[in-house]
Amino acid sequence: MKTTRLVFCAALGLAALAVQAQVPPEPVEPLGAVIVPPSLKTVTVIMPPNLGDFVRDRFAAVQLGKALFWDMQTGSDGVTACASCHFHAGADGRTMNQVNPAVNAGDTTFQVIGPNGQLSPAQFPFHRLADPDQADSAVLADSNDVASSMGVFKGTFTRSRRFVVRDVGVPASDPVFHVGAANTRRVPGRNSPSVINAAMNFANFWDGRANPVFNGVNPFGPSDQTHGIFVNNGTVMSEQLVRFPFSSLASQAVGPPLNDVEMSLAGRTWPDVGRKMLTLRPLAKQMVHPQDSILGLMARARLLGGRPAGLPGLRQVSYAQMVKAAFHPKYWDSLKGVRFNADGTRTILARPPHPAFPNEYSQMEANFSLFFGLAVQMYEATLISDDSPYDRFQDGNANALTPLQKQGLDIFMNQGQCILCHFGAEFTAASVGQALALVVEPLPEVTANLTGAKVVPPLATAGTGIFSVTVDQANARLVVRLDLAGLADVTLGQIHVGGAAANGPAIFTVYDVNVDGLFNRRVRKNLTAADFTPGGGLATYADAVAAIMAGNTYFLVQTLANPAGELRGQLVVPVPARIELMPMEQGLAFYDVGYYNLGARPTTDDVGRGGVDPFGFPLSFSRLGLLKRDGLLPPALAALVPSLPPGTASPPDRVSVSGAFKTPSLRNAELTGPYMHNGGMATLRQVVDFYARGGDFHTQNLADVNPIIVPLGFLQGNPAGKDALVAFLLSLTDERVRQEMAPFDHPQLFVPNGLLTAGTNGRFYTSLGFNPTEDVTEVPAVGTAGRPPLGLPPLGRFLNLDPFQP
Repeated sequence: MKTTRLVFCAALGLAALAVQAQVPPEPVEPLGAVIVPPSLKTVTVIMPPNLGDFVRDRFAAVQLGKALFWDMQTGSDGVTACASCHFHAGADGRTMNQVNPAVNAGDTTFQVIGPNGQLSPAQFPFHRLADPDQADSAVLADSNDVASSMGVFKGTFTRSRRFVVRDVGVPASDPVFHVGAANTRRVPGRNSPSVINAAMNFANFWDGRANPVFNGVNPFGPSDQTHGIFVNNGTVMSEQLVRFPFSSLASQAVGPPLNDVEMSLAGRTWPDVGRKMLTLRPLAKQMVHPQDSILGLMARARLLGGRPAGLPGLRQVSYAQMVKAAFHPKYWDSLKGVRFNADGTRTILARPPHPAFPNEYSQMEANFSLFFGLAVQMYEATLISDDSPYDRFQDGNANALTPLQKQGLDIFMNQGQCILCHFGAEFTAASVGQALALVVEPLPEVTANLTGAKVVPPLATAGTGIFSVTVDQANARLVVRLDLAGLADVTLGQIHVGGAAANGPAIFTVYDVNVDGLFNRRVRKNLTAADFTPGGGLATYADAVAAIMAGNTYFLVQTLANPAGELRGQLVVPVPARIELMPMEQGLAFYDVGYYNLGARPTTDDVGRGGVDPFGFPLSFSRLGLLKRDGLLPPALAALVPSLPPGTASPPDRVSVSGAFKTPSLRNAELTGPYMHNGGMATLRQVVDFYARGGDFHTQNLADVNPIIVPLGFLQGNPAGKDALVAFLLSLTDERVRQEMAPFDHPQLFVPNGLLTAGTNGRFYTSLGFNPTEDVTEVPAVGTAGRPPLGLPPLGRFLNLDPFQP
């Protein structure tokens, strides 16, 4: 039986709840001071509650998303896909031309290795010490370079053309990424994280700029108060703002295709991408395995000798047809055009777009960012690796972990306190579950006499508020209300009476206030608008969504009535846990939960979460919370910004987010090196060494560094302890990821592997549109059964290094 598991981080005042409904509740044994995170199978991906208003066929949308994610035609060059940086366990294991000289720090000088250079084990870690256990030992090497993933060549966008893969543009000399007079592909300024399990992240990108609320157009959510999507209601088409909660993946998806380092010529727009892509055969340059778990039935290829052979791409479809199958017609069926004006405004035309005007687009082209973002999000939401040895251990297989891994788990949970930032089944504090973190408090004790379905007062408990119960006799249920001092008056939900004899023992099955599965990992039943109490704090569906996003909703769970008729249980209060108060070296400070300055690099190298979006608003929830408190945010944005938690920073406005980055999940970390936001560590052992010495730049970053980053004396000079911790991390690898089995199977992909040099026997894929001077590597198409049937080896580790190697 699945059980309720609570994880408490008392030292930081954090709490997270991963709940599976059960009656009666089963005891959970703690490991030391905290509860071991449950299997990821206990967590359900939360999708936007209004998705059904836009998507007509969810599987068709997943098909569209997978095709778009892997399609090389998406990039301006016609060869760069989203998957080009996320093809190896959701990340990128290439080692040639993968270095950025720290442009986020204003540095254009390469130190580790220059453009088109080959990374090697001897170059890692980028900050090397004579004694890796002592942060103050002699520095053997230090570089602010970043190991990342190559993107596109520098150039300026001119136009896109229907039925033509490559965009028209003007190449430009690149002052940073070049070898002699030859440009190399540009490299972004942060390491590429894995997209596997990214659906569990409340916000995405290292700095969290992929807003949890998707606006249908760009990554920045409600910060953009002007750009909407185009909706056709019969004879009238209008531009409307849209907001999709829990859609950071969609916000993330629409970023790279327009980025002039990652996938695009500078100046391309989403309607331009739509103009090209909607006319193309999906995956026209790539083989699709006939047994692909999502696209197999649409594949043109057939199996020949156990391998896909024949024609590339999908059969009898265009991207326009796939959009029509996935989305409701009112988002694509208008004959009217949309003109995108030079001043950034949009004009809805009374006629179809004219082919002579490059700034006029069809409704489907104008809304392509909406289709792309939601479809890719729905595909990536299938990429959940919940069958690692650790998950099997938590599912009840005591032998799934080795003795060494169990020892490492104990270190992870207790002495190492790794759980404080990597907690929950997701192994990250930046998860959706933590964004809706729940503080568990005892319920005020009340007595309810159920005789005749009446509630007998008094129901007040001094100092804890008023717990009131009324009876809905027609529906045999109790409606519960609680007023807490200093907090909004809210409706808790409902206690449903089941199987109770008059005057006898009763068990109340309690359902969270829940909307379209938003919390279905914690409940038994999804309540509808009809279940909300009229006049209560959550009277309507829309109110519920707004309250959830604002972190102001309260729920009642796990309530039992004993034979004496006493109603008891636990009050589970979601707090705005995206912002917390933390005691720092220089006083209390507000900070964004899940985003930490670890001292991996000086804060001045990259401000990370301390940055701002293109609309001038902070990325940080804490800084947005300050602006909300002071009435300095537009009302529509303030409604979706969490309030500051109770308490006062020192000084009152102190925020600690500069140099902070999202805590990544540790799942499949074995396969996703190099590590940290700068890619400066090549093995898991190097990461453990970093934490053992208490980081590298603690003193320099004192104003913002996480106070739990301190030297771990018990690990220093303790290679056996470090090995145990690394062994535990290996238990988080899902073998389906290593073998690329469903849902991690994929189409064929060709990725650039640097410029050809003298004496290199590279393969020339000029027919696919690559630069003839480039070396290109094929990533073969695999089906549901993954790599084994094709005789392919499992995915390897970065630079093929032993994860235990210092």
